[in-house]
Amino acid sequence: MNECMVFVSPKMAALFLRVHVSTLTVWRRKGLGPSYMEFGLNTIRYKLDSVAVFLRMIDLGLISESGEPIEESES
Repeated sequence: MNECMVFVSPKMAALFLRVHVSTLTVWRRKGLGPSYMEFGLNTIRYKLDSVAVFLRMIDLGLISESGEPIEESES
């Protein structure tokens, strides 16, 4: 079965995640944030489902709003 991948711009991804576009740039440089693809030299696109999963992980407390994974404290 063929899946249709929907890609969104950094601006749209930032709107979904409630962050500034520059935050996505910082996250990419640090290896954080939702997965993305580069098309050519200057075109970044995020898979919409990756953005949704990343947002859900923030909502579940698995990732901080700074994009860093939250480690479980040892009890």
